[in-house]
Amino acid sequence: MRAYVRLLRNRRYRLLWTGSAISDIGDGASWIALAWTVYSLEGSAADLGILFVLYTAPVALGGPLAGIALDRFDRRRLMIADNLARAAVFATVPVLYAAGELVSWHLYATAAVYGLLKLVPLAGVPSLVPDLVPDEQLDAANAMETIGYSLGVIVGPALGGVALTFVDGPYVLAADAASYVFFAWNLLRIGAVRAPVERSVTSGLRPALRLIVGSRILLVTTVMFMFVNVGEGLVAVLLPVYADELGRGAGAFGAMVAIGAAAGLVGAAVGGSLGGRISHVTAIGLCQVAAGLALAPLVSEPPLALGVAALGVCWLFLGPLTVWAQTLRMREIPAELRGRVFGTLRTAMQAAYPLGGALAPPLVERGGVSLGFLSALLALAVPGIVGLGFLRRG
Repeated sequence: MRAYVRLLRNRRYRLLWTGSAISDIGDGASWIALAWTVYSLEGSAADLGILFVLYTAPVALGGPLAGIALDRFDRRRLMIADNLARAAVFATVPVLYAAGELVSWHLYATAAVYGLLKLVPLAGVPSLVPDLVPDEQLDAANAMETIGYSLGVIVGPALGGVALTFVDGPYVLAADAASYVFFAWNLLRIGAVRAPVERSVTSGLRPALRLIVGSRILLVTTVMFMFVNVGEGLVAVLLPVYADELGRGAGAFGAMVAIGAAAGLVGAAVGGSLGGRISHVTAIGLCQVAAGLALAPLVSEPPLALGVAALGVCWLFLGPLTVWAQTLRMREIPAELRGRVFGTLRTAMQAAYPLGGALAPPLVERGGVSLGFLSALLALAVPGIVGLGFLRRG
């Protein structure tokens, strides 16, 4: 706990973290609003799959461009511009709804813009962290990033689910727009951050790709986490269907997402507090395998309590993965390549989410949510076993 107290005494890091965490909370609430609104309007897993793909797939285009831009331009200013742009887009949804002009494709377009710009903060925050905190605090800083994201998935869906009982879904997106403005304001208050060592990006992504392919840690952990995201993508589409089949509605959907994320927060906090007392490489593989096996009860479509418990155990083991992997990556990546390498790595990992989302509807049609949860279990556990073997060889 003292590691986190020391870290948060750093004003500039504290501004970065609080801005990012509040933005994550807004995103969690708006996703619940978007997903439940589309499901209420269309009533099928296929339409949820379309929304999920649009919410995540554009990262494949935006991610590499974000990485190059983060190495070419001032990273802090670029993130400010990104937040203000997304605030404007999300604010149009409640405005159009109030005017009676909102139609479904507006929601899909908003989701696509989110996906296109998603990698700016996802690559930008870890690119800034090593310039704001010393090396010995990287585990704690990376744990705080995961905790902030987990808080977003806990508080955001909970607030979104509650808000949907009082207001229509489009109005929830107004809160997300405000969270982007808050993040932009905090980034402005941080002040100037050390520029990348080398401004030239004439060689584009080639130096980043050479580094990734030549590093066992970067390459293997990225492939492992891509499969994790396939599994998480499956679960994200399956949960509202599972909640509907149980007859529990939007409240249960939001609660399951929030409780799972709460367990992830605990896992991240524990992982970040361990520091150098564990082998990050071994722990990553073992936790991924355990997370997959924890989904086994959901294959039998259990009552809500048992389903929530299984999700909680799964996310407890998933929580530390990013913490440990980010520390390993930050020590491998030179400052001048952070934007491109983090952009490339997180693009590859984020691009796996829509694959999971796209696979969920045909799996549900063929074998119900049971087959979907079994597929998620295998997507986590099997690559965890294989990846552990490769990592330990290094």
